[in-house]
Amino acid sequence: MEVKFYSSALKYTGGTVSVAIEPECCPDLNTLLNLLGTRYSEEFKNLLQKGEKWLLLVNSKAVMTTGGLSTQLKSGDTIEVLPLIGAG
Repeated sequence: MEVKFYSSALKYTGGTVSVAIEPECCPDLNTLLNLLGTRYSEEFKNLLQKGEKWLLLVNSKAVMTTGGLSTQLKSGDTIEVLPLIGAG
């Protein structure tokens, strides 16, 4: 699997744009976020889990439509962390 980070997420990843993750260690999105929290920071993990600053996509589909944090992950999946953009 590949996790891609965009824009403001790079601040938490130290500029890392993407990272390969072995699918065996992360069967679902919640487990993956816990791993990212260990790798980068607990604050980053908490922000991702709350979904207030970033939109999480699995294979270009918003996780709110794929099962949320319970979304199952498999080899070949692409997970993207995109900033939420609002307009007024």
